[in-house]
Amino acid sequence: QKLAMRVNGLLASPGFAAWLEGDPLNVQRLLWTESGKPRIAILSIAHLSEAERMFFVSTLLSRVVSWMRRQSGTSSLRALLYMDEVFGFLPPVSEPPSKRAMLTLLKQARAYGVGVVLATQNPVDIDYKALSNCGTWFLGRLQTERDVGRVLDGLAGAAAAAGEAMDTTEVERLLAGLKSRVFLLKNAHDPGHVLFHTRWAMSYLRGPLTRSEIRRLCPPKPFAEAPAEPHAVDQAGARAPAAQAPSDEARPVVPPGIDEAFVDGGPGRYE
Repeated sequence: QKLAMRVNGLLASPGFAAWLEGDPLNVQRLLWTESGKPRIAILSIAHLSEAERMFFVSTLLSRVVSWMRRQSGTSSLRALLYMDEVFGFLPPVSEPPSKRAMLTLLKQARAYGVGVVLATQNPVDIDYKALSNCGTWFLGRLQTERDVGRVLDGLAGAAAAAGEAMDTTEVERLLAGLKSRVFLLKNAHDPGHVLFHTRWAMSYLRGPLTRSEIRRLCPPKPFAEAPAEPHAVDQAGARAPAAQAPSDEARPVVPPGIDEAFVDGGPGRYE
């Protein structure tokens, strides 16, 4: 009875209503359109609580594993799963619900053509079994000796699995001397390692987006769901202009020297 009351309270809560709306969590639909065109799906969990984040990530990874096992084996890349700030979802000691699915992907996904890219600022917060199953490493400047030690252990495990020796002293020396925007590349399939500088790219360092800002960035519903309005025709039979520039209140501010062009996106919308 207590469980039934808690479930009933969950279903009746306003916060749970958001989980019943939107597109279904279907991996095939996330990665390809109905016409078969590949696409990128960005899933933001910044607005969720810690428990809701773990619930969603665990559910998503389990769906990816189920979808992956229905695919045929291939040596080419079929899909790519990228997760930023993996801290807490793949810890070295505890066993959260997300950990088993993530380890399964790291161990088996490559056989199905699915790549996994994980990003973290502290490698010491990641399970060593996960690190040893990573084939390609991009290592930037590490802050603590524990992070360096965990990375060296993972690299040694990956090198042993590939049947090659690794000079841990040389790698440790290189990691200690890395500067900003300099990375050490280690590929398990290639001997040695590579130091490279990332190219300069302008970034405003905007930071996380709010829910209202994400809503503004989301694409509108497809045109097929709403009948298109015919263009107005004047008495002389001339076609009216297809688009007009939006008002200054709705326009985003662009830097000087940038040419602007507008196309008809329907009432109240512009592109």
